[in-house]
Amino acid sequence: PLHQRLVERLAVSWSARFANRSDLVIAPSNAVRAELQRRGVARPIEVVPTGVPLHRFAPGDRSRARAVLGLPPADLILLYVGRLDREKSVELLLDAFPLVGDALPGARFLLVGQGTQGEKLRARARAVPAGERVSFLGVQPRETLPDYYRAADLFWFASQTETQGLVLAEAHACGLPAVAVRAPGVEEVVSDGETGLLVKPDPQALAEAALGLLLDPGRRRAMGDRAREVASRQFDAERQAGEIAALYARLLGGSAP
Repeated sequence: PLHQRLVERLAVSWSARFANRSDLVIAPSNAVRAELQRRGVARPIEVVPTGVPLHRFAPGDRSRARAVLGLPPADLILLYVGRLDREKSVELLLDAFPLVGDALPGARFLLVGQGTQGEKLRARARAVPAGERVSFLGVQPRETLPDYYRAADLFWFASQTETQGLVLAEAHACGLPAVAVRAPGVEEVVSDGETGLLVKPDPQALAEAALGLLLDPGRRRAMGDRAREVASRQFDAERQAGEIAALYARLLGGSAP
């Protein structure tokens, strides 16, 4: 078998070569466009974020969602949705949670998803204080996922390798503010101080930001309202589909985007 680094270099080279044979490249974020250009893609690149179906991912009754999911009605719930893989940096959240749990005995951390690091992360959670309030829920059906966002008080995210951060857009569409690590892709979804808080990749910083919002329900609600507005304006799947259709139409009509 070929060495992994050689395979990666070949994949980058071939993908850039393929893109340069296209009339137009569509990227999900400015961060991806910049990376494609860095890799040598010289063709026009338009940024159209991946859309979220707003009729499905929408704010709803928090109490009803918790009742449907069998979650405690009064706990403060931190939610992570995504793969349990190394690049998602979930361990930072697990290391931060004891700081939150120590200050808020009613805090609970839910993780939806699975991945190659699942068993290691479960073991890590069992070893930390307040680990009994960390729940790994596995993969959930797409149709029930919005209820997890509605049931939560805050979305928690530590990945620094996002092309866009689709789960952040889903959370925002459901009116859920986020505390996330400041990183390319993430910054294009979460507006710091408006729809959530962006922090450095450090358990202390993640815990302090989460505590600040969990202890301030008024600010949290205001951020959630703005998050829904941003999602409606920037991540509406129907609008994004229309933008892509318009780009194709311009290409078919012989005019450059």
